[in-house]
Amino acid sequence: MGNKDNSGRDASLPLRVLFLIFSFHVGGIERQLVELANALAARGEEVHLCVINASYEETLLATLSSEVHLLKMERPVSGAGRMAYMWRLARYVRRWHIDVIHAQEPTGVVFSAFAKALCPALRIVETVHDVGEYREYSGMQLRLADLLCRRYVAISAAVEREIRERGIAARRVTLIHNAVNTEKFYLLQRSKPDRVGGREEEFCIGNIARFFPAKKGQDTLVRAVEILRRTYPRIHCFLAGAVYRGQDEAYRELVSYVKSHELEDHITFCGGIDEVVDFLGKIDLFVLPSNYEGFGIALIEAMATGLPCVASRLDGPLEIMGEHPELGRLFEAGDAAELAEQIAYVMEHYQEYQQNEIAAYTAATYGMDSFVEKHMALYRM
Repeated sequence: MGNKDNSGRDASLPLRVLFLIFSFHVGGIERQLVELANALAARGEEVHLCVINASYEETLLATLSSEVHLLKMERPVSGAGRMAYMWRLARYVRRWHIDVIHAQEPTGVVFSAFAKALCPALRIVETVHDVGEYREYSGMQLRLADLLCRRYVAISAAVEREIRERGIAARRVTLIHNAVNTEKFYLLQRSKPDRVGGREEEFCIGNIARFFPAKKGQDTLVRAVEILRRTYPRIHCFLAGAVYRGQDEAYRELVSYVKSHELEDHITFCGGIDEVVDFLGKIDLFVLPSNYEGFGIALIEAMATGLPCVASRLDGPLEIMGEHPELGRLFEAGDAAELAEQIAYVMEHYQEYQQNEIAAYTAATYGMDSFVEKHMALYRM
């Protein structure tokens, strides 16, 4: 007889885990989900990914291991026919004898209600990916999710505090920092790794995030570059990331601002990108100018390649960088003048940032092996 986990299941058997998400577009959460799914499959676990809505990018799905079972439910984005799709999920869970559903938001937990009713032994886990996330949901949704959800994953200490402030018992909350795949994100040999950011030298800044200025702060970075170009005429900022839903007008406004303020020689909108590592290899400094951020996957990915960083002094970025000035600088979120000041500081002290040490620290602190082991232990609770 094998050892039993807390659910009474033989712990020597592969786990059957289903990741549940409503849409699947290129972003930090989705990339992290791919890495976890692939790593579990490589260990011999039985892994499933269910994308509920007809809203996904095939190029991203193509990065899943062939060992991961993919269920595309193709539900209309409007949410029509909710009950029918919930029953479809429940039948899938029963047919494949799923042990754990790992949802990415409270509505995913609620969407699993019929599956839980059909399969009472099913364990439901939710990862909370950001601070303020619960403001988007009704009290009824949260109460129902709390009844169904067995364990919560908090991606940072700030997120953990917020979950517990809702009255969730500490034993049900596990802190698991996001991780970086160091086989993909590793120290890059940049063409000018030792240069100092001088007034007449080209200096390239980069940001990768969904275009959503109210959250991700791209407008603050543009204004900071506008300040910096007076002193550093060859500074250039590359903004990578697809336009988030509902942000088309904000995008047009910022593009218009760049044109009207004659910043086109200093700002490039790259749109969505697939080759993140290639992008990071072509810049000298990564900037995360978010207005709120529970962690910052893009930040540790940049650090893993050796880049010094400048990030908002809040929640996740503060947890990552606050006690490590050798990684870069922090600034007050939304303050373009201070952001410009901190970017200038890194430029003028560029040789002091040891890219090999930044990459080594990131790999040791945010490696994928520990991330996977912590999830496995959580699933077996």
